Amino acid sequence: MTVPATASTLSPCPDCGHHCSNEARSCPNCGKPWPHPRSGGGGRGIDEDTLYSQVLNHSSLKVGSCLTLLGLIKAVEGVKNVVSIADELLAIAAMAFIVSGGATYMALKNPDPVSKRRMGRVGDLMFTAGLVILFGICFVIVFELS
Repeated sequence: MTVPATASTLSPCPDCGHHCSNEARSCPNCGKPWPHPRSGGGGRGIDEDTLYSQVLNHSSLKVGSCLTLLGLIKAVEGVKNVVSIADELLAIAAMAFIVSGGATYMALKNPDPVSKRRMGRVGDLMFTAGLVILFGICFVIVFELS
């Protein structure tokens, strides 16, 4: 029995085991997103544009979360007559997410691959910094406001 030439481009889906084309964006059986090979890496990974669009989307969501939490903390500070550094940290985190969104937007729109990767990396690092600050805020809120 001979194997068709297209069989080498099929891989099993990690979720359902259905054989999918390596060119597919998602598994046709279960819908799981299908990672595409990175340029020059030779291995399987997430497409850079997909990563940048995800960071852009989540950055804007995190800005809204930071501003909502900032308003709630200010309300609690007014009622309990306490002072906290959590609001300053939330403002810094919101700015990190705004910079992250701007950098990843510029990366998505940039045709030059070197500049695109550089801006995407800045966006990714700022997003990570914002998440680290949010993690620290959790400890500040628990310690100072309880």
